[in-house]
Amino acid sequence: MSDSQPLETSSRIYQYSIISAFMDGQTLHGIPLKDLGKHGDFGLGSFQLADGEMILVDGTAYRMSYDGSITVAEPSTCLPYAMVTFYTPTVTVAVAGMLKPNFQKHIEDITPTAKNYFLAIRFDGVFKKMRFRIAKGQDVPGANVMKTITKTQRVIDMEDVEGTMIGFRSPGCYQGITVAGYHLHFIKKDRTTGGHCLDFEIQKGITGISIIRQIDIELPDSDDFCEADLTLDNEGIVKAE
Repeated sequence: MSDSQPLETSSRIYQYSIISAFMDGQTLHGIPLKDLGKHGDFGLGSFQLADGEMILVDGTAYRMSYDGSITVAEPSTCLPYAMVTFYTPTVTVAVAGMLKPNFQKHIEDITPTAKNYFLAIRFDGVFKKMRFRIAKGQDVPGANVMKTITKTQRVIDMEDVEGTMIGFRSPGCYQGITVAGYHLHFIKKDRTTGGHCLDFEIQKGITGISIIRQIDIELPDSDDFCEADLTLDNEGIVKAE
């Protein structure tokens, strides 16, 4: 293990529900934000009926809505799926002039012995280009979320925008439990817009990475979850990303 990549960390991930249940449409029940905050100050998730994207930055949870607006989520807000941690970077590097694939390869290159661990990733800086989406939400409870997103998502393109991008890189064997690979959300510096990252080009900024070896998953205590079809839909998850 190199000196620049220590694994001695107390960081752990807390996750409520699993992505396969969320994609199957199990979005009515969830964890109140006030309880989720006990498990982390950094992370992402979604809201009831998959209506909007959640980003948790520096202890504040924001709701990124379909109309492009952002509001601070109320403590009583229910989240059917969320993944959070108390963020403490173990690696911090300056990056510049990178497309999305190059950025992800750079992350892998500077954490070569962490391929089978989780990574919490944060980038603060300027994007030459940023493309993100915002989910409109289900019209009918229980509807397949992937099909809903595909039909109704709003895609926004921005240029020369400053902001923060956060999320997780999960090992491939966790597909269906989490989103395998990279799952990232973006929020503009002035907190006026943001969403689920689809593509980007970094101009310059600072990236922090936390290498995480522990994950706690709480499954919903509901009849809907017990009856959910949790068959892995790898194609659907990849398409949704």
